[in-house]
Amino acid sequence: MIRITVQGWRGISHSYAMVNQFQLLELLKRTDVALSHEDMPFYNEAWKTGCSAGFSAAAERALAQISAPGSQRPDVLYRITFPYRFSGAAAERVFVFATTEHQHLHDHMVDRAHRAPGDIRIITPSQWSKQGFVRFGFPENWVHVVPHGIDPALFYPLTVTERVKARSAIGFTCEHFVFLNIGALTNNKGVDILVRAFAIIRQKYRGAVLLLKDARALYAMTAEDTVSEIINAHGLDPAVRDAIAVIPDNLDLGQMRRVYGMADAYVSPYRAEGFNLPPLEAAACGLPVLLTQGGATDDYVHPSFAIPITAQPSTKDQDHWLEPELESVVAGMEALIERRTGCDSSKAIPWIAENFSWAKAVDKLLRVLAL
Repeated sequence: MIRITVQGWRGISHSYAMVNQFQLLELLKRTDVALSHEDMPFYNEAWKTGCSAGFSAAAERALAQISAPGSQRPDVLYRITFPYRFSGAAAERVFVFATTEHQHLHDHMVDRAHRAPGDIRIITPSQWSKQGFVRFGFPENWVHVVPHGIDPALFYPLTVTERVKARSAIGFTCEHFVFLNIGALTNNKGVDILVRAFAIIRQKYRGAVLLLKDARALYAMTAEDTVSEIINAHGLDPAVRDAIAVIPDNLDLGQMRRVYGMADAYVSPYRAEGFNLPPLEAAACGLPVLLTQGGATDDYVHPSFAIPITAQPSTKDQDHWLEPELESVVAGMEALIERRTGCDSSKAIPWIAENFSWAKAVDKLLRVLAL
């Protein structure tokens, strides 16, 4: 039996909180784990309202019933919060979940009161992110890659009836080809490249539409404003706005499955990511995905669902990222519309379930925590 205390966030849809909650739900199934949880202050107090994680009532009850840490010293303290806390812990082993999207640890990413790395280890979800901690000075064998996963019971393809209903609800018909992108609208996500590529695609394929699901409940950025800024900055045809639909609401996980399932393809021309989970969830729902090549997603791409975007390595100061080539994004979107990809969801879905489920991810997490 291993005693694990997790310090993290519950109850919100921030990516760190979602990872924590999925891992907690899986850890609760393990008979060899004594689990406790300490809720940490949110990075932004405004996240307390309007940012529900969207789990089922049963899952919410299970998460809420995890006991608080007692007086007994845990075998492992596992922190999954932000800013990162690298010191100040009473446990035999201490692990900190952290990511370096740009392969660099900036000052604001580390809690001032816990800056000095003690005898702690890092959990990070990709080889790309690991390199940032190695550059920072952590010994390579102190940085452990534990990938994220998907829950096959939550993310799977829609039936034909479900798909028609979901598309109709947002104004899409069978004649539309729907490109999807979900998440924050920060520069590292490459939404500007996506909108520019879509504007080119739209000139040739009038049935093409772009669906954006933003994260305005967490960040003060809306897809509508971001799209307008991109159109103005790059001199795009303002009429392209009419072919871009936006989902502004905070959705539960069942609703997220319907958003994935109503689309025809997922496009993520990202510059820098720690893992980038939405494309994997999209693929589990049966979508082909267009992804930047050379970054964090290289850890999980498979030819049954992934089409690469050529990108150039870029560096400024100590930040590293990939700059996707616009022409490659356009070519990939054309191939998707014309069904020239070779992707096969009948192979992709079982491969993802076998290799990148939350159960598999937590198996690896527990092996690392027991080191």
